[in-house]
Amino acid sequence: MTAEGARNLANGLRHVPQLHTLDLSGNSMMLDEDARYLSNGLQHVQQLHTLNLSWNKIGDEGARYLAEHGLQHVKQLHTLDLSENNIGAEGGRALAEHGLQHLQQLHTLNLYYNKMGVKVARALAVARALANGLQHVQQLHTLDLSYNI
Repeated sequence: MTAEGARNLANGLRHVPQLHTLDLSGNSMMLDEDARYLSNGLQHVQQLHTLNLSWNKIGDEGARYLAEHGLQHVKQLHTLDLSENNIGAEGGRALAEHGLQHLQQLHTLNLYYNKMGVKVARALAVARALANGLQHVQQLHTLDLSYNI
């Protein structure tokens, strides 16, 4: 997906306010900039239940923007899949500190195969942030953090 494609998609979301599933997995061209456009478009699909952004190249900046500007609009979200991206400790911490508080209906959070655990200190900081953030998602059934290097 190109930046222009992400921008067009974000604009198009205003025409489908009842959208329940948005699957953009496997768009290995989706970068941080594209995640920013998508985050802005989420305000139009507040009934979204599933957001799959796995197998992309979203890094810390994209994850942070999604957490701070996008997830607040999709409070009905049940599944968030950000696996197989380039999200490091900073992005993981931002998701935990700023994103999870809005997702009280979340059942499944997939963050596996990212880069949140490269250094022990960073991994512990992410774990602390997740512990604090998880208090908001009491409906959570699945949390997958496997293979974070």
